[in-house]
Amino acid sequence: MIAVRMKALCLLILVSGSWVQTASAEAHIRDPIDRGFLSLDYDQMRTEPRENGFDLIYIAPGAFERLADYDGVMIDQPEVWIDRTSDYPGTKADYLKAIVDLIRDKLAGSLIRGGNNVVEAPGPKVAYVRVALTDLYLKKKPGQQARGYTAITTQTPEEMMQTMLKYFDVVEMALQLEVVDLNTEEVLGAAVIKRGERGDKSGKNDQRLDFGEFLGVVDEYVARVRCRFDNSKLRKDEWVDCTALPAQALTRLARLDTTLRK
Repeated sequence: MIAVRMKALCLLILVSGSWVQTASAEAHIRDPIDRGFLSLDYDQMRTEPRENGFDLIYIAPGAFERLADYDGVMIDQPEVWIDRTSDYPGTKADYLKAIVDLIRDKLAGSLIRGGNNVVEAPGPKVAYVRVALTDLYLKKKPGQQARGYTAITTQTPEEMMQTMLKYFDVVEMALQLEVVDLNTEEVLGAAVIKRGERGDKSGKNDQRLDFGEFLGVVDEYVARVRCRFDNSKLRKDEWVDCTALPAQALTRLARLDTTLRK
């Protein structure tokens, strides 16, 4: 009788252990974003559903008002995290550099056009911006060979991205960003913009992003950051809802850019 009970107990432990491992693995698979880049707990962020994806947002109390206190913005080189389950798990270094250069150049350019001082060294009144492209899920285009000689060229980051997308489809991606006070290491704000969605194993229902859609996500992301810094220079009753992009805020950004160029 004791032996029977011991066998039953051992079986229960084995089954329970297997269930825990399976549940843990499934939980990881179901997690909609790759966590770990941002300095804060992702559970602190609120979720906002979007067409073809969702956003995660975190804003520290009084953060927008404090942005006006900084006299410089330092943008770190963006990181790229390819999804660990990506159909094609790697790509050429030049393609990755094109991605990070594209994101950084667009973000820096937009902030400069808004009258912000983009710097390359920390200081007492410098806001530190960290950026990453994560959850990058790639699929090789049918009939295209990923291998082949890549010449050293003078292509712009956008041209290099177009070359990359001749060979690969971007099925999923997320842009993650945080603004940090270097003195206190406080995260003033953070955002995740997740777009695209993989379908079943056959790939028939994949929501693939073409070059224009990829640029659209980057431009939306950049415009939101610029919008936050613009708001900090205005009275609170003049603030634009930066989550209303692209319609309202992008219209104002275009107007401001035109005014600054005159």
